Amino acid sequence: MASCGGADAPPPESLILWVLEEPLTPDAAPTPLANATVVYGATTETSPPRATTAADGSTRITRDFAAGAVFVTAISPEHTVVSMLEVSPENVRAHPNGYGKPAGDLVVVLPRTDRAIGAATLGVRGTLDRRHAPRTTVDLAASGIRRGGAAVTTGRDYAFRAARARPFFVLGHEYREAPLPQAAVRANEHFGAFRFDFGAREDDVTQSVDLSAVTPLPTREIRLRVNGPDVSFGDAAATIESMDSGLLAGLVTRSEATTGGAFDLRLVVAETDFGAERLATRVVLSRADGSRSIRTEPGVGSDGASIGDFLAPPTVVERSRSLADPIDVRDFPSGADLRVEVYAGNQLFWIMRAPAWGLRGTTLSLPPPLGVEFNADVQVFALSLAAEQDAVPLPPYGSAHRRVAVSADVLVRRR
Repeated sequence: MASCGGADAPPPESLILWVLEEPLTPDAAPTPLANATVVYGATTETSPPRATTAADGSTRITRDFAAGAVFVTAISPEHTVVSMLEVSPENVRAHPNGYGKPAGDLVVVLPRTDRAIGAATLGVRGTLDRRHAPRTTVDLAASGIRRGGAAVTTGRDYAFRAARARPFFVLGHEYREAPLPQAAVRANEHFGAFRFDFGAREDDVTQSVDLSAVTPLPTREIRLRVNGPDVSFGDAAATIESMDSGLLAGLVTRSEATTGGAFDLRLVVAETDFGAERLATRVVLSRADGSRSIRTEPGVGSDGASIGDFLAPPTVVERSRSLADPIDVRDFPSGADLRVEVYAGNQLFWIMRAPAWGLRGTTLSLPPPLGVEFNADVQVFALSLAAEQDAVPLPPYGSAHRRVAVSADVLVRRR
């Protein structure tokens, strides 16, 4: 009787999943998302199971994981869809979450759509008048907001978002690209940095800026030596920016390629009180095909410092494919976290992630886009793969990676 009843079959395992909403401010905790739809199963399943999260954002997945790891896709209105790949209790336990949940639980954090961010924040808008020179670029950003709080424009009008009901400041830079005769040198002419402070408020802000009359912030110059992984990178840029928001504290004024894939950079950095904003030095190396290698080091780089240890970007083998076709990947760094982004009409609508267990072998199969809403007119998507290593915790929640390498964009058909 026991043998007929399948006594040797492995019992199903359970995995607790938490679906949370991305916080708007660095010091806020992610909030639970109730009634989120969860789809999970093998990438080959045509009708995978579904579940719904409870009021606390949790749900239970029960499955025979001996048959293999699964994908888990979380879907909620006004949020970007997120899929976790190669999920199993063993893999989840090997990479505990950083959100205060039990080590064996899986946490999925959904970013808000731009529309949802707009509804939960206040607007900052105005005009930029009397530039220091023709065709300058103005970068503006607000403190204390993770997304949506920045604008870069060459026009007269600007608009971005700021956190509601809390003090914030706006930091701006005016600059323009300076033409140089040497092909290996790129430069920006920096006209100045400025700042405006605002108290806590609920209503929108209108702030017109006379660029010729603002009080300039003091600045200082730092020089960096950048050692790329090889000579295939033709451009290097750098910023000093906040890891908590889109705040730009400094930017490159000169980038000169030297020998062996190295670059000499000069940056100008605004000197002001950044409060709780955690600054980092971010260097981006770019290839002609659009692939990038990014190195982020917490803090403002010291003058004369050398930055190296870049990851080489993964390569997606070019061929005509649909979303359902396996993706051929080469040179994905061993042990790196995987992040896949899918864009439609320049709008990010789907993120796939996996910690170091994420890419095994040289092919990647995307989960079926069940529950993912497509615009009927969109038939082609842009897809990129990123390898992320050396995570830096950002208490109380979240982290940033010191080393990131992003593939060139690949076009995929809807079907």
